[in-house]
Amino acid sequence: FAFDFIVHKLSCTHYILYGICSVVRSIMFLEVCVDSVESAILSCLGGAKRLELCSSLELGGLTPSVGLLSEVKKNVSIPVFCMLRPRSGDFCYSSHENSFT
Repeated sequence: FAFDFIVHKLSCTHYILYGICSVVRSIMFLEVCVDSVESAILSCLGGAKRLELCSSLELGGLTPSVGLLSEVKKNVSIPVFCMLRPRSGDFCYSSHENSFT
């Protein structure tokens, strides 16, 4: 198995390593979490077969804006899946939170 990873620079000294290897019908492919047009383009050039588009990766990933999705789709030709997560923290939502998500 060969795994590829994408390094996301948060600051001059902080980096996050992303890379997910998925298996579908015994075929492995790379899905990468991205939060910008630049990281989406670089992920494609690096061999990604699918993108998970997020905002605020430092918070674990939140729902991206429609504008970011539009720009990413204009610049890549691979499938883009959006993170649907309205806030950071756990994944246990109250009935009030579920009413608007």
